[in-house]
Amino acid sequence: MDGEPIQIHSIIECDCISNCRNEITTLYVVRAHPNIADLDFQLPELKEDAEILLLIGRGHPEVHHVLIQRTGPYGAPFAQKLS
Repeated sequence: MDGEPIQIHSIIECDCISNCRNEITTLYVVRAHPNIADLDFQLPELKEDAEILLLIGRGHPEVHHVLIQRTGPYGAPFAQKLS
């Protein structure tokens, strides 16, 4: 499904979306770990003042299929390319 559009047929509205910024990966974290450091060009800068208003794919498990996964040593962050 790489590059193919995914049809989302329903939308669920929610008044409360998690605003937990400490779970958002930053360029600093990516560049600090050799197993994923070369992926930094794919990650935009985190805008601290940006509002979190939309969560895409929560009700559609197929958008979470892992196409590629890059792991590292125990405890290191990992990267996944999803559908």
